[in-house]
Amino acid sequence: MPTIVTRPSKYRSGTLRVLTSVALIASVARRLSAQTPDSTQFRCDGKTITAIDIQPHPPAVIGDDPSGFRRAVQHFLFQSGTTRERAIRPFILARVGQKCEDSRLPEIARVVREQPYIASVTLRAVPDGGDGVRLVFATVDEVPVIIGGGLTKSSLSNLKYGNSNIGGSGTLMSGQWRDGRAYRDALALTMRQYGLFDQPIIVGLDALRAPLGGNLSVAISRPFLSDLQHIAWYAGGMHDNMSLAENRKRALPSFVRLLMLPERFIQRSQQRPGRRLAG
Repeated sequence: MPTIVTRPSKYRSGTLRVLTSVALIASVARRLSAQTPDSTQFRCDGKTITAIDIQPHPPAVIGDDPSGFRRAVQHFLFQSGTTRERAIRPFILARVGQKCEDSRLPEIARVVREQPYIASVTLRAVPDGGDGVRLVFATVDEVPVIIGGGLTKSSLSNLKYGNSNIGGSGTLMSGQWRDGRAYRDALALTMRQYGLFDQPIIVGLDALRAPLGGNLSVAISRPFLSDLQHIAWYAGGMHDNMSLAENRKRALPSFVRLLMLPERFIQRSQQRPGRRLAG
């Protein structure tokens, strides 16, 4: 039976280099075995898809039979459950009643893998006991926690925290704070909902309060994910007052703008007497 496995195209953080030699050995073994065709291998070409089964699994660090400690990590640290079927099925570009084609299976699996809460996908086409075929998707979740930040010599300069799969629902939400120093602090909020209305539709909201001004954008789209789909569209809008805030700043007298400059720029200009701030 054909089995398609998709994983990230780039190595993720924490991958050990020693796995490279193991992968090379496994690759050579697969090539040698591929030289001898298997006459009993199941092919789905031309058969009707009668069912699509989804078998979601938690992140690999949690495992299918986790201990109490790992369950606590998933629920309290990751703040997420195993991805629900309704967050996966909308991105399967195959439907019951369609004809199965072996050449399309890798692309179908790739599109599911592209979602930010999925780490890997295994797709198998198996006989249904009659003249049809069943597609079986086994997915492994990505670690959903989003953490970022930065430090200066004296203090924390920015911090980001969020979750890419809240409750296993395919909902992403993250917030970020950045030190504004002489100005107000910057705050940002990002929200995404994947698989709206059981369709490959994504709704997004981005809000930013910058040190000067800010913006708000809302969008809903059915993105172009693959050549296998026939429809893609986008609708959205933005309210942006960052340019207005910058214009108001430029309209101020030069001595007022000087007072608004961060202290580090004032000190730097004092160290270079040959240069002066533009009026």
